[in-house]
Amino acid sequence: MSVDATSGLAFDTNLLGRPTQRRLMSLWMEQTGLKVLLLPGVFDELCAPNLLSSDSRVQRMNARRREGWERVVAMPGSPYATVVLNDEQREAAADILQRFTLRCFPGLNEIDDIGRNADAAILAQGLALGMDLIVTNNMKPIDHFEVNDLARRAMGRNSGVLITADDAITRAHAGGEASARLLEIAMASCWPEGGDELLLDAAHERLLGLCEILEAGLRMPTTAQRLLSIFDTSDDLGRLLEAARRLSIDSPALKCERWRRQWLSHKDARVAPSSILRARDADRK
Repeated sequence: MSVDATSGLAFDTNLLGRPTQRRLMSLWMEQTGLKVLLLPGVFDELCAPNLLSSDSRVQRMNARRREGWERVVAMPGSPYATVVLNDEQREAAADILQRFTLRCFPGLNEIDDIGRNADAAILAQGLALGMDLIVTNNMKPIDHFEVNDLARRAMGRNSGVLITADDAITRAHAGGEASARLLEIAMASCWPEGGDELLLDAAHERLLGLCEILEAGLRMPTTAQRLLSIFDTSDDLGRLLEAARRLSIDSPALKCERWRRQWLSHKDARVAPSSILRARDADRK
């Protein structure tokens, strides 16, 4: 599915490039009734993370990865939608690239480097499209304060556009029932495939593993601490875990994740995800 977006929430590649964070972010968006909007630069990076490699095997894998993403985006119930820029928006993105300064990207050495930088291109696309927020955990290569200040001063934004995933999720699930919903989504995102029931200790181990990744790898320490606190203080943990188990089975976002993984690993590149699923389901009966 492709959309002409002029608002909404988009994710940077670092939150969609690996399974753990991709499952969590896509499931989170699905449960809020929103699509994960894939900016053109993000979609290209997801499809070809090794774009500069001349190895023929890498190039074949990039082509296969792109086809897999295209199939997932086109699936009924897909949590993803690619975003299309029109001519005016492409011109606006090019203009925004010219407005960025080196203070926005402290890792770059020359002003001309900004026009060749993937992070800058993705941010320019998001701003040109009028995205409400761009969620990214790239803190070192991107100075969030400088980019947000520029967006307010020079681009007519009433507020900043960049936000970390830690801030975005914890603000959306600040307390009460929203907290329980956050734990349900997180547990569903790391639930064992197949939807088997988990004893309390096993569920806790799953959550600890997820929180370790969130804290150490994704710069989301507040989310990790919140999840562990909610788990420890829940009044009805059994009901919440059962809801998470059911969500892990029924979620279209997680189904798409399984389809894509199985299709990528299937020996016959011509086999469609639906064929793989039918074969898998038949084996389970």
